[in-house]
Amino acid sequence: NGTFVSSDSLINRLQSNIKWGMLDNFVDIPTDCPQRDERLGWTGDAQVFFRTATFNRDVQTFFNKWMADVAAEQYADGAVNGVYPVTHRSRISAGWGDVATIIPWQHYMAYGDLRMLERQYPSMKKWVDYITSQTENDLWSKGNSYGDWVFFSYADDKDGRSAVTIRPFIQQCFYAHSLDLVVRTARLLGRTEDAAKYEALHKRAVDAFRNEYVTPNGMLVSDTQTAYTLALMFDLLPEAQRAGAAKRLVDNVNRYGHITTGFLGTPYICEVLTRFGYEDVAYELLLNKKIPSWLYPISMGATTIWERWNSMLPNGMVNSNSMVSFNHYAYGAIGDWLYRWAAGLQEAAPGFREIRIKPYLNDHFTSMKAEQRTPYGLASSGWTKEGDALTLAAGERLRLTVEQGGDVQDLRGLADLLVDLGLRELLELERERHVLIHRHVRVERVVLEDHRDVAVLGGHVVHQLAVDVQLARADLLQTRHHAQRGGFAAARRADEDDELAVGNVEVEFLHGDHALVGDLQVVLLLAAVPVLLFRLAVGVDLLDVFQNDFCHIL
Repeated sequence: NGTFVSSDSLINRLQSNIKWGMLDNFVDIPTDCPQRDERLGWTGDAQVFFRTATFNRDVQTFFNKWMADVAAEQYADGAVNGVYPVTHRSRISAGWGDVATIIPWQHYMAYGDLRMLERQYPSMKKWVDYITSQTENDLWSKGNSYGDWVFFSYADDKDGRSAVTIRPFIQQCFYAHSLDLVVRTARLLGRTEDAAKYEALHKRAVDAFRNEYVTPNGMLVSDTQTAYTLALMFDLLPEAQRAGAAKRLVDNVNRYGHITTGFLGTPYICEVLTRFGYEDVAYELLLNKKIPSWLYPISMGATTIWERWNSMLPNGMVNSNSMVSFNHYAYGAIGDWLYRWAAGLQEAAPGFREIRIKPYLNDHFTSMKAEQRTPYGLASSGWTKEGDALTLAAGERLRLTVEQGGDVQDLRGLADLLVDLGLRELLELERERHVLIHRHVRVERVVLEDHRDVAVLGGHVVHQLAVDVQLARADLLQTRHHAQRGGFAAARRADEDDELAVGNVEVEFLHGDHALVGDLQVVLLLAAVPVLLFRLAVGVDLLDVFQNDFCHIL
């Protein structure tokens, strides 16, 4: 389903290990490991790895089936077991039980299909209702959660340096997060009363978290990487305290010199660092080769992901802990950050209906690319550096979509107009079963200045009629040009802040500052010669065009 490659052979090996760990375990159910005598469908492992899984394979039906198992065997009081199918009653744990809310929501984000949310919604409510029944003063502090499973700890910790995040703190984080996901789901499904009820509960849970676990100066009661990561990832801190918390997270990383998170902090730490402007620190964690790190096992010959950071010691001896696995995919959740943040291929709307191309570069690499088959076609994002030149490759497709009933001849008229304007040929449109078959697009390079501010709008496939076209981009900076074809009229000018208007088509050439095109939320932030962003109307039907093109940055 997806491919990822970079200029670093060790990172490519990490991606290979991630994929092999997944392939070894995703057989009917998502087992934690294929070689040990348990081989169970552990919920915590599955939910932390889920978005990495959606990139590497099409797991839509796989998780449709397994999540139906989770709902079918959910306990009557709403508690969610640690393994499905249920072989024994495990601990009822934060991060594990939250599979009931996290995977349905992330499944919707990955595939854009509401049916999973509709089917799982009763289970989602039962889970948060169960937690609420366990709270006192809106705090989930009861129970025996697994905590931040297999976090970094010292064998002979005399002075308390092990990265222990207290379990009630983690429970409250996931309680608030699950409530938030239920609120979002209720709104999508039109359950307004439920949305209001759970929104009030969410506010109380967040307020209780802040009162119980955050000092007035913004320090958390557990001063750990996982604590700051979860609080920031789930938006639990007041806006004024978030930058300070991110700085505390960075200070913690620098103090240890390596990652210390366990199963629950690891999936999010690099994303949080990147979101708050510390992508250089995220890359330092990624590229570290010493224990504990993602690359240390590779230096020891690993071909899959290990359960512990130190399943094998530097002397080649197997860790003497009672629980050791050399094929345990959970820590492979770093893959999600590689694909969506480092390479920059993100969904800007559920199911990649809208796509944001925003890579975060690092001088260690000379190239990186992620490519994924989405419900709307193949999407890709990547970059290559050669000397002082940087090429941003943002796919090879431009898609037009229109509601059923739209006149294809209108599109032909628009195509002719684009040719007249110097945008050259539009491939022939083919009709098959009322669907216009897609074609690929290749656009010539354009010059940008700030690669980190590039965003691309994806197309909306409405009903059954879609058109994909192939364009070759001509020089945009020409003299003023006027044309009219097929009922569409347009004027191109080469002024500062160029703008091309084609009937109801709006094309903006954006220079410098953030700007919006119509009511679109995803925009292009450019600085020199810009990229095109189309918004068209065919009759009364909305037609969106998005461009994933090749960009050249000097």
